Amino acid sequence: MHTIVDVGSNTVRMNVYDVKDGKLKLLFSKKETVGLASYVRGQYMSAAGIEKVISVLEEFKDVLNNLNIHEMRVFATAALRNVKNSQEAVEEINRRTGLQVQVISGREEAELDFLGAAIESNIKKGLLVDIGGGSTELVAYKDGKIKSAVSIAKGSLNSYNKYVKGILPTKEERKSIKKDFVEKLEGLQAFEGKNKYKLICGVGGTVRAALKLDKLFFGKSTAENLLPVSHIGYIIKSMEQKDNREKFIQNMSVLLDVVPDRIRTIMPGMIILYAIAKRFKCEMIMVAQTGVREGFMYNYVLSEKGQVPVNE
Repeated sequence: MHTIVDVGSNTVRMNVYDVKDGKLKLLFSKKETVGLASYVRGQYMSAAGIEKVISVLEEFKDVLNNLNIHEMRVFATAALRNVKNSQEAVEEINRRTGLQVQVISGREEAELDFLGAAIESNIKKGLLVDIGGGSTELVAYKDGKIKSAVSIAKGSLNSYNKYVKGILPTKEERKSIKKDFVEKLEGLQAFEGKNKYKLICGVGGTVRAALKLDKLFFGKSTAENLLPVSHIGYIIKSMEQKDNREKFIQNMSVLLDVVPDRIRTIMPGMIILYAIAKRFKCEMIMVAQTGVREGFMYNYVLSEKGQVPVNE
């Protein structure tokens, strides 16, 4: 068995895998919503944020010890790589937990997203998107290979922290989130021009949560993994904060029932997803169940052990 822990801007997730007959199998997963990006003060990760990571990692270690599993690989993304005290924070976490946290770059996160999604899906041509709490990764690929990969330091949680005063974004706040992200997107030379991707491959918690809301709103099968872009726009507008207490309570009830751990971040994340889809004239999002954690598993664990997973 192999254990991977992903220290993200919004959640810290532990996945335990088995590899059998050349296939990667998720045995179980445990997640803690910590909102790590909210602990950044003046571009520095606060002592409270560092303590939060240490506490969760120690909890995960206890779970594994009870199962007699002693190997854990840990990597961190935007919340720790984008702060000025990244090295000091990681050294403190390593010292206190006895682990070795590997901070991956934005470019590498995008590449691992693609690698992880490719294990599950036979993706050949298109655009892959991963909207995290502190960054958004975009990967353009053709013939099953990466053409360009970028990371934008803007995600669901830091967008929420910057623009949203209440729990749900207002119409004005939605426009501010979209405008901020589009400006950053247009500054990326690799993705400028008249690129069109009718089908986008979405990975990560934001798109999976969006799919759950879509199934509730439109009564779709739980096995469905396609998310129409028009539905995203409809849900965003339906969930906007308005001066209507009854509607607000109804919206909060929906979020608490479907995506309680993303009650603050799902709308900013969907606003970013919708902005990307409209920019690239996308009509449908294919939601993958694998991504950066599986990519890390493949690239840093299985390759070292000579084990190569195959597509389902």
